Amino acid sequence: MTPLQSEVVHNEETPLIKKVEQTPLPWNTMFIICLTILAEPISLSILFPFVYFMVKDFGTIKEENIGYSVGFISSAFSAAQLLTSVGWGWFSDKYGRRPAILIGLIGNSMSMICFGFSKSLAWAILTRFTCGFLNGNIGVAKSMLGEITDKTNQAKAFSLIGLNYGIGMIVGPSLGGLLADPVANLPFFGNLGFITTFLTNYPYFLPCLCSSLITLVGFMIGYLYLPETCQRLLAERAADDTTLIYESIQEESSSSTLSITSGEISLSDCDSDYLDTHDLIPEITQNEKQGIGFRAIACSIAFMLLALENIVFVESFPLWAVATPGIGLGFSAQKIGACLSFMGIPTVLCQIFFYPWISTKATPLQIFRVPILFLFSTFIFLPMISTFVAPNEDLAAYLWPSLLIFMGIRAFSEQLSFTSVNILVF
Repeated sequence: MTPLQSEVVHNEETPLIKKVEQTPLPWNTMFIICLTILAEPISLSILFPFVYFMVKDFGTIKEENIGYSVGFISSAFSAAQLLTSVGWGWFSDKYGRRPAILIGLIGNSMSMICFGFSKSLAWAILTRFTCGFLNGNIGVAKSMLGEITDKTNQAKAFSLIGLNYGIGMIVGPSLGGLLADPVANLPFFGNLGFITTFLTNYPYFLPCLCSSLITLVGFMIGYLYLPETCQRLLAERAADDTTLIYESIQEESSSSTLSITSGEISLSDCDSDYLDTHDLIPEITQNEKQGIGFRAIACSIAFMLLALENIVFVESFPLWAVATPGIGLGFSAQKIGACLSFMGIPTVLCQIFFYPWISTKATPLQIFRVPILFLFSTFIFLPMISTFVAPNEDLAAYLWPSLLIFMGIRAFSEQLSFTSVNILVF
């Protein structure tokens, strides 16, 4: 073999593309961000198991109009977020991610307490709207993740948003179903004097209180440990600190000299242009220069449609589940909570194990497209359970397995698409 041939063989065996080394995630910051935003999926989902029964207990709404009223209550949160999401983004850019997150947490906590006192449809809608109005945390948290990660570790980082949502979907509906109307459903609360009387008058206060306390814990953790990640603000603060130091040096020793190896240079002789603190501010990134491009708009539309699909399902599911078998499933609040909580399990498994693996085998766009087909199929097959399985006593044993299988497929597919579209924005 000639030297030329050996060189060719060597080149053929050498990888043409050098494997990119993954940047380690800043786990401490990631952990704090996840703890602070865990409250939002809990407060969003905790009312789904009992909201139908809450509206029914108002006593002022006809049976045939309960579904509409439930829709108004549930959509008030999302409607408020739609109106304020851009405003919270502007606020976090101007004043920082940290203040925006903290305001959202304290607003969430207070509004959930108020929702627990609901005795009328108007009050319930108003408190849910307020909760959404004061809460833009998920969008701000995504910005924080984009600022502390890069292309090599974004898939793992953004999967934690879905992981948080999965945990929230386990905890929220579980608390909502278990603690709704505790005097009637939990014997422990039957003989507690004033507490029993209070919970009889406000049967849905207890789950709302639990949600509020969880949010308050998130606020305390965020207040103590959540760092600021907005690069522009950090750069401006660093520049201000440097300016103060430079001015202090000029005032204290305007005539002093600095020894630099072979000679001395007077500070007064230095051209101030060389000490311009604006040079310390990092250059604006290409994305900031270009503003919102076509890709960001397309991803936002895709995310909007996914969110629409999600909210239609989780809000219509309780209405379908409480309906009589043949139309629905005839479920109680506890069973509805169990079903919705189950959806969090495949979500968590997807984010911990499957998505980090599949992201090394396919692009985010490919991962986004395929699960859409499975989401579409679940909307076709789930209603068949109430039509063919629920009314038939011979098929009663298949009700829960078939229901949980389709809901699991739906939750798994949805998280794959949500995580992918989040990554595609950056």
